[in-house]
Amino acid sequence: MESNNETQQDSPHFGAALQELEAIVGRLEAQPDLTLDEALGLYERGAALANRCRTLLAGAELRVSQLDAEGDGEEPRGSAG
Repeated sequence: MESNNETQQDSPHFGAALQELEAIVGRLEAQPDLTLDEALGLYERGAALANRCRTLLAGAELRVSQLDAEGDGEEPRGSAG
């Protein structure tokens, strides 16, 4: 469990990731004179943040479906055995 906490500390939580992603998009839109290297670096960071947000949302969706299934007395989706 500790390695999971370390991973979470290295990656921003959803709100921080989304806020940084929005800032990157704003910068890319507002500064068309960025060098190619700057733009690519921002794009790369934005892609990583978007992936982080997707991962967090998928995890939240799984948790909600598990809670719904528990409330209905069913076996949660995605659980084995």
